[in-house]
Amino acid sequence: MNFPQRLSFSGIVTLLFMVIVFLILIILMLMIKLQTKTVDKVLKEDKSNLEDNNIKTNQDYINNETEEKFIKEDNLELIAAIMGALSMHTGKNVADFKIKSIKRVDETNWTNY
Repeated sequence: MNFPQRLSFSGIVTLLFMVIVFLILIILMLMIKLQTKTVDKVLKEDKSNLEDNNIKTNQDYINNETEEKFIKEDNLELIAAIMGALSMHTGKNVADFKIKSIKRVDETNWTNY
């Protein structure tokens, strides 16, 4: 094989593999789109099943006075999260802290960043 033949052969091989890679990328793109459509369809079916079975949403639990235990559990989780963060930040034991009250603030300095 002389130089021009080798050059043309290498060009053909390069183009062939570029086409193969491009086709594989298209196939992957189609697979991802198909998966997202199927997942969306399954999630919509699950949501409609939940609504059909009259399952209460979180807002219903908050509005219902007889279900205050859910709110108390959420507060306990919030307190545990705050105490854990303080413990990790300061390096002290969780037993060293005592949270007396938690007040929600409308605006914080975090919104400026």
